[in-house]
Amino acid sequence: VQATYSHVDARNRTPGSAAEGNLLARRPQHSMALVADYQAPAGWALGGTLAHVSGSFDNAANSRPIEGHVTADLRASLPLGSRIELYGRVAN
Repeated sequence: VQATYSHVDARNRTPGSAAEGNLLARRPQHSMALVADYQAPAGWALGGTLAHVSGSFDNAANSRPIEGHVTADLRASLPLGSRIELYGRVAN
């Protein structure tokens, strides 16, 4: 099991700019993920990832917001011999 979190304070720091102090476009301040994987003694494996990205802005003026979102991914694998593996993944 793994968990990650990032906080990014990406701002326009150009002196005299009309957008000085605003958040940079399309750079979310917060992102986090939870990852869990299981490897069975029989060789098959299951895993999943749940991720969240906070909202951001689509322009330098910070007047067009972009909503945050959550994604979920599932994966599984099954060995079919010593050198071949069947792998599947569903992602949104």
